[in-house]
Amino acid sequence: MNPRIWNQSDLTRLTRHHMSVVRRWACKRLRTLYGKPDPEALERLLQDKDIEVLLEALKYLEDYPEPKYKDTLLKLYGTRPGRVAARCALLLGQFKEERLIGAYEKKIRAKTIDFNEMTSTIIAMGKLATDQAKALLRGILSEITEDTDPILIHTLIRALFGAKED
Repeated sequence: MNPRIWNQSDLTRLTRHHMSVVRRWACKRLRTLYGKPDPEALERLLQDKDIEVLLEALKYLEDYPEPKYKDTLLKLYGTRPGRVAARCALLLGQFKEERLIGAYEKKIRAKTIDFNEMTSTIIAMGKLATDQAKALLRGILSEITEDTDPILIHTLIRALFGAKED
């Protein structure tokens, strides 16, 4: 191996660096060079306060899915807005995590969900394909008006087909 390439333990150590740009870089290099993540490092990166580091850790988890992080993803979905919540929703749908439905309903009641989160959660509900998820999708379908964004309609229809709901 080329001595100029960072070894896995050095990159793992850099995931603790005080600068977020270094933590993000180390996460990206770990994913690119070494594949399956070190569980301790990934858990730490999923707790990172910097959104860019956290998004990089979620990409890592998308490339190397590990259902043992469902609780962490559910917590992130409930507490982090925007792109982070959207990626978490997609992963939770992939992992068939039914607790996503309750977390989604809580966000809807609190009116803290944005468009990207909503579309990603709808896609995840289609992947869940449980009776409760299908009922939620049908409920959203019944609320569609002529003012509804076409992207949301398309996403909803795709999720319904994915859930084998005609």
